[in-house]
Amino acid sequence: MYLMAMNKDFCLDNKKISIIIPVYNIKDLLSVTLRSVIKQTYENLEIILVDDGSTDGSDEVCDFWETQDPRIKCFHKKNEGVSVARNFGFSKSTGDYILFIDGDDEINLQMCEKLLAKILTEDADLCYCGYENIFSDETIVNIPRNKTLEGVDIENALVSDLAFFTAIWNKLFKREVLLDKEDNFISFDQRIYVGEDELWLSRVLKNTKKVTAVSDVLYFWKRRENSATKGGNVMRTNEKYLSVLEASRGVVLELQDRAIKSRRCKKYLGLTRDCMIQAYKEENEILTKKLVQILEKDKSLYGKFDIFMFKLNICLFMVKSSFPISMVEAIQSL
Repeated sequence: MYLMAMNKDFCLDNKKISIIIPVYNIKDLLSVTLRSVIKQTYENLEIILVDDGSTDGSDEVCDFWETQDPRIKCFHKKNEGVSVARNFGFSKSTGDYILFIDGDDEINLQMCEKLLAKILTEDADLCYCGYENIFSDETIVNIPRNKTLEGVDIENALVSDLAFFTAIWNKLFKREVLLDKEDNFISFDQRIYVGEDELWLSRVLKNTKKVTAVSDVLYFWKRRENSATKGGNVMRTNEKYLSVLEASRGVVLELQDRAIKSRRCKKYLGLTRDCMIQAYKEENEILTKKLVQILEKDKSLYGKFDIFMFKLNICLFMVKSSFPISMVEAIQSL
């Protein structure tokens, strides 16, 4: 085994990894995920299944697997969303290290082993790995360089590094970095339905002094048609999707480096502009007015005037002045 070659001073047998898996209506996919978890080459695991009020029989699948492996702990609760499920799962965990994975994905059998070994070797707070982004018609692979990040480079990875990414599932965390100054868990915001991972990461990364990576593809992200993130670049103006704007704004406010904050703010303002134009196209006057107000207030966060801000102001003016949607979309596409 890979870890057996590591320095014996690491006391590996005492390092428990808690794997937290929220479950909601994934009956036909969950067993594949759990097989990849229980067969990990690193065995000191605590596997926490949080059934978030499933209605398709996923709860029974959870109960079955609890009888198959003593490391599995199954909890059932009413449906409150993935953020609440993750918060609950952490409250039941006892591990020295925490790994969050999604119940409809799959992990390499050496994922826990390799991430833990690298954390211990580098004395890091967090280790991340490569992943496959699996669609029905293509697979996109993102592989990190075998590197160590400190200081401002950690924030920069969150904003700019597709291999680091804004998701939480390709990362193993030291338990301490997930706690605030009062030793309380830095909880996921339950009001956010899309983008909650990045917002949570932006808060957790303030506690990390060193981040390391392994250049192996160890996580397999399966993009289901009905998942929250499967929509790609399709703009949706329903309440759940628009919570991504609140998450995106929150990330901007958490970032500390001015240049990184500006880059991330540009993404936030661009997304809000696109939502505004979509709402305008759908003749949703209430939402359009709300998004206009948000942009008018938050564009000052960008902190500079350039071609991006020039076009943003033109779009705002055209929407407020009831220009034809074709003209607004023409400016948007420039």
